[in-house]
Amino acid sequence: LCNTNTNDIYIYIYMPKSSTSNDASCVIFDLDGTLINTEAIVDDVVVSVVTNLLNTKKKKSSSSSNISNVSSDVQREIFDAAEDARGQRPLEASMELCDTLKLERRVGVDPKTLLEMCSETLRWGEEGMDAIPDMPGAMRLLRFLKEKKVPTALATSTSKEELTKKMKNSETGKKMLDYFDAICCGDEVKKGKPDPEIFHLARERLGVKRQDAGRCLVFEDTPHGVSAAKAAGCCCVAVPSLRREKFDMYKGADRVYHSLLDVELEDFGLPKFEDWRDVETVEFIADEGDERISTTTRKYERFLKLERFLELTGPVIRGFGRGSKMLGIPTANLDVVPLKQQIDKLAPGIYFGFAKLLGPNKSTGVHRTVMSIGYNPFFNDKRKSIEPWLLHTFDEDFYDETLSVLVVAYVRAECNFTTVDNLIERIKKDARVCEEAFDLGLVDGLDEWKDWFVL
Repeated sequence: LCNTNTNDIYIYIYMPKSSTSNDASCVIFDLDGTLINTEAIVDDVVVSVVTNLLNTKKKKSSSSSNISNVSSDVQREIFDAAEDARGQRPLEASMELCDTLKLERRVGVDPKTLLEMCSETLRWGEEGMDAIPDMPGAMRLLRFLKEKKVPTALATSTSKEELTKKMKNSETGKKMLDYFDAICCGDEVKKGKPDPEIFHLARERLGVKRQDAGRCLVFEDTPHGVSAAKAAGCCCVAVPSLRREKFDMYKGADRVYHSLLDVELEDFGLPKFEDWRDVETVEFIADEGDERISTTTRKYERFLKLERFLELTGPVIRGFGRGSKMLGIPTANLDVVPLKQQIDKLAPGIYFGFAKLLGPNKSTGVHRTVMSIGYNPFFNDKRKSIEPWLLHTFDEDFYDETLSVLVVAYVRAECNFTTVDNLIERIKKDARVCEEAFDLGLVDGLDEWKDWFVL
């Protein structure tokens, strides 16, 4: 999803084919996995329900009392099937799951029964359920389009009733729906995604003629959604909710971005975001010969200040053992598990901010920090990590000491590199962006956190 050459990263988007030459006149959004982070919740429920069904079947069919539960490989099979079914209406997704996993033969469960069992566990809209977080950058994008008077529509596979329930649990509540000029739900069409019907309906409600469908810009997170949007004749941007190894399934999209934070609206003839800050002392170098390069020209590196700074606190754990040894860049890793709800608010990528130790090394002060949050593509990491690099030289390691990190700004998406040297150079450039941004006084809002800086 990016290109590297020499020691610089040049682009953060993958463009498998050029978009329509017509400028976009409106924007249509999917909901689940695109604007709100429900996909992971649903997948976990599907894995839990199907695993329990398989375990129960194993115990009933054996006379032995010493029966092991299904293996991790089987759970991975269930998870893969749940991922691949994303983007469809619930019953159609359940039909695909039952077919892929052969559930009627293996456990005697049909699609309708499976759907009922999963719905009973999910219970959208009920009190006590954890808030459904917005996808990173979702409200920023919706607010900006509203401010610029760009017509928008929601085209979701969710039914009207389920939509109301989900938004009760949504982080932003029903106010997200107020940003749309039209809302189209899965129970308003005869066929769900990947059929294009719902995008035809959204286009019509926005007053766009069929021959101008190419001027509708669609945001989707699943291959099924991308197929539906393209079949409707729309220009489609994919922001994948599937794992990196499945990104080939998005080849039909006009663009693929890591997150909504990376979207360049001006490439589609829409107004340009105005909240990125250039760091004019750090040059951005682009390879003009690469046809995947965005049409946007950039002269300098830049950063996007977070709407709300985020504090992450926890003990320093032993990571992958490659920071100091392989890269010469010692990182102080934090445990993802207790911080999951907080980091889900951040898109995987590179950030900067500050960090301080709360243990014996507290006297070293507050240090500028660059950090990677996500899955390092160069090392093909399978699990998420938080890897802060404190821009300070310490005399000794400080494993198990408590580290508090204040995440202030987003720099770029995660990226793969052709060589270790290229990776090292890019990390050092990220550090320069951090240092220069603070030296030049480009980051405001720090006064609101003045108490945090007191040791």
